[in-house]
Amino acid sequence: MLDCGACYGDTAAWAARYDVDRIYSFEASAANRDIMGKNFSLNGLQDMVESVPFGLARTPGTLWFSPDPDNDGAGIVSATQRQDSVPVPVTSIDAFCEERNIRPHFIKMDIEGSEFEALLGAEQTIRKATPRLAICLYHHIQDMWRIPLLLKKFVPGYHFYCKKSHPFVEFVLFAEKV
Repeated sequence: MLDCGACYGDTAAWAARYDVDRIYSFEASAANRDIMGKNFSLNGLQDMVESVPFGLARTPGTLWFSPDPDNDGAGIVSATQRQDSVPVPVTSIDAFCEERNIRPHFIKMDIEGSEFEALLGAEQTIRKATPRLAICLYHHIQDMWRIPLLLKKFVPGYHFYCKKSHPFVEFVLFAEKV
């Protein structure tokens, strides 16, 4: 499983209760990774979950991380440096999976508006592995149509459904090949 935008590690802790062999938890925020590491340790997940200190993008490199002053767990990874930003390494899902010979069965992605760019960097992995997907759409209105269209181009056999679990946020696209 790839947990993209792992925040405090709650999704990985949930997924560990099911039939998951290994979880890679991508998180660009050092503060979030500290909390995530404590959560993994407290829940005995150190052997099952790996904290990956990278943001995700179309291609590997370096971008800028700016914490969200209104949401402790959130932040934005951008090509634009701001006064409060720090450089963060980024990778693509394709590069990460190829380097480690990983074929994910499930990808969850909540990366604060960088989902589309990260999916562009996941094309080969998605085409080859056809993993189940849970992709947040609510950060940018255009993601409501451009992400499903992109995924349908990658895997024409994907079937989609959406779930909204909060009145203002958390609109998630689920995809699986049936």
